[in-house]
Amino acid sequence: MKRGAKDAAAEILEEAVRSPRLAVTRIVARTSVNYQFLKVIAKNQLVQIENAGKRRKKLVITDKGRMFLQHYRVCNMLFPQEA
Repeated sequence: MKRGAKDAAAEILEEAVRSPRLAVTRIVARTSVNYQFLKVIAKNQLVQIENAGKRRKKLVITDKGRMFLQHYRVCNMLFPQEA
């Protein structure tokens, strides 16, 4: 089953919360999303991409991103996926 944009965004946000010191490239690799999609959620102010060193970047989840993630979790509890 193909995952939608909301599912992919939530997966990125979950990974950013779970591993806040993880580099952006590692998060992209773990979640199997396109780097361009990461720019989309940054443009929508769900995350910020910050410099964490000379060439290293990290994701910082914003308040809007935390609110999205909270609502996403509630929706998944109310409407669980059927196997």
